[in-house]
Amino acid sequence: MASLNPSSTGGASSLLDSFSQKLDTIRPTGVLVQMGAMAGGAIGAFALFACLRPLNPYIFQPRVKYSESEKRPPPIGSGIFGWVQPMFRVSEAELMRSIGLDAVAYLRFLRMCIHIFICLTALGFASLVPSNYVYNLKHKVDRQQGDVSFFSNMTLQDVRGPWLWLHTSLAYIFTFVIFFFIWRNYAKFSALKRAWFLSNEYQLSLATRTVLITDIPKSYRTDKTITFHLSHLDLPARPVAVHVGHSAGQLPKLIAEHDNAVRDLESTITTYTKRPDKLPEERPTVRIGHPRNEKLNKLSNWGGKRVDAIDHLTEKIKALEQQISQSERMRVEERKCESYAFAIFKCSADAHAVAKALERQPKDTKCHFQLAPTSQDIIWENIKLGRVGRAAHRLSATILFLGFCFLAMFPVFLVSLLSNIVSLSAFVPFIRTWSINYKPLMEAFVGVIPPMISVLFQAAVPSVLRQIAARQGNFSKTQSDRAVTARYDAFLLFNQFFIFSVTGVFVSIAALVVVQIKGIRADGQKAQSIGDIITSLPDQVYSTFVRQSSYWLTILPLRGFTAMLDLSKAKSLAGIWTKDRLVGRTPREIRDARRPLDFEYDVYYPNHLLLFTVAIVYAPISPMVTLFSFVVFCVSWIVFKFQLLYAFVTREETGGREWRVVINRVLFSTIIMQIILFLTIGLKIGWPQAVAIIPMILSVFVFKFVLSRRFDQRIHWFIPNREELAEVNLHEGEATIYQLEARFHHPSMDVNVLRPMLHRSVEPLLPTM
Repeated sequence: MASLNPSSTGGASSLLDSFSQKLDTIRPTGVLVQMGAMAGGAIGAFALFACLRPLNPYIFQPRVKYSESEKRPPPIGSGIFGWVQPMFRVSEAELMRSIGLDAVAYLRFLRMCIHIFICLTALGFASLVPSNYVYNLKHKVDRQQGDVSFFSNMTLQDVRGPWLWLHTSLAYIFTFVIFFFIWRNYAKFSALKRAWFLSNEYQLSLATRTVLITDIPKSYRTDKTITFHLSHLDLPARPVAVHVGHSAGQLPKLIAEHDNAVRDLESTITTYTKRPDKLPEERPTVRIGHPRNEKLNKLSNWGGKRVDAIDHLTEKIKALEQQISQSERMRVEERKCESYAFAIFKCSADAHAVAKALERQPKDTKCHFQLAPTSQDIIWENIKLGRVGRAAHRLSATILFLGFCFLAMFPVFLVSLLSNIVSLSAFVPFIRTWSINYKPLMEAFVGVIPPMISVLFQAAVPSVLRQIAARQGNFSKTQSDRAVTARYDAFLLFNQFFIFSVTGVFVSIAALVVVQIKGIRADGQKAQSIGDIITSLPDQVYSTFVRQSSYWLTILPLRGFTAMLDLSKAKSLAGIWTKDRLVGRTPREIRDARRPLDFEYDVYYPNHLLLFTVAIVYAPISPMVTLFSFVVFCVSWIVFKFQLLYAFVTREETGGREWRVVINRVLFSTIIMQIILFLTIGLKIGWPQAVAIIPMILSVFVFKFVLSRRFDQRIHWFIPNREELAEVNLHEGEATIYQLEARFHHPSMDVNVLRPMLHRSVEPLLPTM
């Protein structure tokens, strides 16, 4: 808007400057309101954690009790700050032993972001902020004092001309700072991965020396045939045992139905006997025999008939136990052979060498080979799918994901409109009156409500994406988690960043055009003045994009608050208290609530990658965003280091399989920053000058190529050198044991059904029930 002033366009520009001033003052004040509210909430959450942690060790630090002795975290005192010293003193080697490489890689990613943003913040505030501020003060021609807010003076919004070469130079420095910390952490992660490969836990695991074979033709589905087939391939090692998978039949379904019935019975009895001294006059009932679908019995109130719930569930459990017992009697040899098999080698190095060799094997081998997941990680329903079946599942999952992304644009539109509600005052008289007469309320609304809606909506997205990933046909649960990570990250980048930015720019530009046209009409100018409006649109688009940094300055404090809220366990404690008071908890629920929860890497990685993208994009534009991001990443590192050390566990250790994906996203975010700076230089100086940004963009691709060539093979494959080979465990003499006892098979074949667990106070009442 610096190109327009009252002297050139009269009343139109005067009205435009007045509207722009409203935009530049409402949003920064909203940032201050949000920052104060979230800082207060974070302090309150931390106080709750500090006071309740010593009184509830099972809730705040369950790993102290439930971890194995060699993985138990360092003990912490009962004082309010007794957790600080042990947590900060623990070394990375101790973390590797206690929480595993997946968790260490996540913490290293957070620490890398802290290092990047402290450097970018220091550089930005040492050079860009003074330069932007001096320029804006120097070029306040014919403007009233206070026309531009303090926040706007620190941004690139109105800077133009040769002053922008400083931002270009700093962008090069920013890029090389990112390269430096990525290389440093990549090298350290590579060393950690090699140490993990050589650890006893990895070397002694059956899965690490096993290759999974899928898409086996029907004529090959015997142990001898697969062994014969492998012997005719040019492999660097031979398997010591081969086992073709066998169908579990209806056993998995029966066990799942049985366990659900047991939980229902426990819940029904616990609710019925909540007051053992005064039982309800009416016993609990359940409706059965729904005419369409028995799954609707609990949801509908029509059809079928009502029966006593306790008697019905007891009889159902007995009947299912009989069916399970009959299915269990089938010998393995009597079960149908499936299209997958497991080849076990004498050491993990041999399994890796074979999997790597078969990765590029010609298609005439007919089968697909890969390193085997653990038995607990395999999704047994998907592993027997053929190529066509998996392709169909992936296609349907992709269609569902694209459809969900389309539907999810509407909440994003709503958030964008609310965050740009001041712009809507050009169209809606009510909002115009509100922004004038109730300015403090408008400021608080803009600062608090849009980010709250955005975060609440994002909290519901992962569960939907998990349902989509479950239909993708993945072989393992960790593979599904990685699919959720990739899609959630793409969703956040597209919907929460791109669509939000485009919508906000469109609304603001439409409002500015309306204001300008009103000014032209009120001023009695000629219609060709609209051409000036069109000419100024690129400048207005960029200024609007810069103004949107204030929205992210409201999101970042909210992210810091949600991290502290996770630390306080407020949600868990509220849920436990509510259920205890209303219906009561079963002994199984009480026991499970005290166990460590699985850490959701597929949720936390994309959320932090979004924050990284926003911060790196706005680093040359609004250095205040990098400062806020630095603080949020510091808070996140402290919170999640405690959580991973004392409260959460990794469901299935993958050896940091997410690391390369995350680094690729970081480099992609760097390219986005460079492209936006390219557009900035082109719009504000000229497109020939913008060519200076192109080498910086190309440097990212060169860096990625060098990084991959240097580290990726060592990270993905365990091909030991002579020194490492001496530490590899060999298992040549144990082939017979593996063939008979340690075969991979469906977990349901190790039948271990649940038994009802009830409170002791209920036991005397059982004969009467």
